[in-house]
Amino acid sequence: MAEGLRADPRLCTLSKALIYAKNMLLLEEALYRTTPPQAAWVLLNWGAGWAAKPTVVLGISGKPQQLVHVDNATEDGIPLVRRYSGGGTVLVDENVLLCSMILPKSFTGVEPFPRPVMRWTGRLYEGVFGAPSGFGVAENDYVVRMADGSMRKVAGNAQSFTKDRFVHHTSFLWKVDDGRMGRYLTLPQRQPQYRANRTHSDFLTGISTAFPDTFSSPQALLHATQEVITEEALRKGFQVAEVALSASSKELSHFDGLIAQLCYDKPKLRSTFFVDGTGAPLPEEANGRYERLLYDAFRSAECRAFLDGQGRSDLGLVV
Repeated sequence: MAEGLRADPRLCTLSKALIYAKNMLLLEEALYRTTPPQAAWVLLNWGAGWAAKPTVVLGISGKPQQLVHVDNATEDGIPLVRRYSGGGTVLVDENVLLCSMILPKSFTGVEPFPRPVMRWTGRLYEGVFGAPSGFGVAENDYVVRMADGSMRKVAGNAQSFTKDRFVHHTSFLWKVDDGRMGRYLTLPQRQPQYRANRTHSDFLTGISTAFPDTFSSPQALLHATQEVITEEALRKGFQVAEVALSASSKELSHFDGLIAQLCYDKPKLRSTFFVDGTGAPLPEEANGRYERLLYDAFRSAECRAFLDGQGRSDLGLVV
């Protein structure tokens, strides 16, 4: 299997709504930790249904007491999720688009370290936004230079690294809901210098505001991103496969099997959890309800047959 992938490298893009932010993070982590290091994956996700269940996502070492208005989140039933990568805190709702890249260094041509990867992704996204557009990188944030000369953040990112590949996930702000942002997220103690202690509303701007003539909709931004990444893959000699994931798609249940493998067969590798206001993982009965259902699906004959056949040969899955 590994030899076949090296001789015939593939990029698999997973698009459309994955229903819930934590599920996407679990799938990312499963792909990152359980598939061959030369496998390349891109996940593109925007879910208008998230409006019914916004989620606060913290980096692996993020402390809710410092980064979240925990009382407000608890009162409103807003879940807290700790992800497996570093970086800051994100409020994921219907205004946020997610793009996650799990790529080997054979794809990027750079070593899997923060600064080289950030330079590479910055150049990649410049191709998405076009030039000159005002889009750029400032202190590890994706920003736009406004007419008054100030820089505003339009996207955050976080990364995770192994010897052979990296994860780089980006949360693009389509619109900024000042009230919701201020209700759930504190002003972080550690800030990039260019923020200058500005409030969320003065520091952030949405892509729909900053680039009204470039992207007509969230889908247009994701489509442009997918096009640029696909062109890069083909230029590097990768074959490209696309899988559309939705609540009813057959493929989703098979990827659920990978999540189950991470949660139950390799639990010590897993770092994505629902957490409480102190940052501690919620009890098993709360955190494990969904994962137990996935594990049952993973053990089903149909899922095993898929992973043993089509899944492994077409998508580079290994179980």
